[in-house]
Amino acid sequence: MTEDKSNEPGKMTHNPQTAETKKTDAKKAESQDSCMHSAKDESGISKAKSCDDNIVSAIAHAMILILPVLTPLIIWLVYKDKSESVRFQSMQALIYQFAVMFVFFGLVMVGSILSFLLLPILLIFVGLGVYAIGILYGLWAAYKCFSKEQFKYPYIADLAKKHC
Repeated sequence: MTEDKSNEPGKMTHNPQTAETKKTDAKKAESQDSCMHSAKDESGISKAKSCDDNIVSAIAHAMILILPVLTPLIIWLVYKDKSESVRFQSMQALIYQFAVMFVFFGLVMVGSILSFLLLPILLIFVGLGVYAIGILYGLWAAYKCFSKEQFKYPYIADLAKKHC
């Protein structure tokens, strides 16, 4: 409510633009608070997650679609000294994507070696199924990271923690 500048002093009127401006300013302040970069520790590595960390972590997981293994490796190399959360998430993505690719190619190779049986077709389809499930779970990890949640793959998180 603002004071009306018309001929009646003291009369309060509703100014919709002012109310809308206040809502917009409040939303901007809230988003800035949630995306603030934290102070860095003595080694220069950021301990808390920022909006950039969420996006980069999500990219590391989501790139299982386009450049698996290579993208999380590059992200890990670039961010290993900048952000603890990106370092951990990219290492997880790297190990996970390597494991999915290893299982997929292993099943396809075994299927092609056993090409004289009906078994290779089954192994190739199982390999494609494993790869599809691996992609979906990697995209789920990307979604969780983008949603500002700390995502951990079972078993892989412990391995990634050791190698970060």
